[in-house]
Amino acid sequence: KQWYQRRVRGDRISRLYNSLTEQSVVDKNVTWFEFKQFVKENKNFQNYCDLYGTKKAKANLDRHIRNLTIKFIEKRKNIYLKDLHAVFIQLIDSLDQLEFNNAIDYIKSHPEFCEYFVELSERKTWKDSELLHSESGRILIPLDLLQEPEAVKCFEKRMQQLRDEQEQLNLAEEFALFLSKDDNIFPGQSLEDF
Repeated sequence: KQWYQRRVRGDRISRLYNSLTEQSVVDKNVTWFEFKQFVKENKNFQNYCDLYGTKKAKANLDRHIRNLTIKFIEKRKNIYLKDLHAVFIQLIDSLDQLEFNNAIDYIKSHPEFCEYFVELSERKTWKDSELLHSESGRILIPLDLLQEPEAVKCFEKRMQQLRDEQEQLNLAEEFALFLSKDDNIFPGQSLEDF
């Protein structure tokens, strides 16, 4: 019975400390020292350190910061991908760039490349950088983001849109040709007249 009470108490202290960590740390750049200074008077922090030690408290904070970082990266990735779709619509207007690698080369050589993209240094990836903006205020998409599978899917979606548009044009042309060849069809006639 005593071990059960200790376990319940430990679970409660852990829950309270985790709650404290989640509520007080929303910046992925917080250090252990900053966090410790901020919560040193907090009873939940003191109880957790007394029961599990500061090493485990720091490990718990580190895990929370890793989770914050993952969420931060995913959020930024979604912003980039949303913008990337709009950029593909703007820059890729024909089916000539059917291959993704050809499209990347085309984009790099496009006169408006610097308005939409940025090339980071070799030591830095899009995950490490902050949001960058062009002079016009547009969010610049790091070029290395194009290596992500979601970017390829975004490109494929754009190519499918172009194929669909081309198919619509082809059907319209075929229909117009059909109408022009048939002498029995006149504008304004209903389908029941045939």
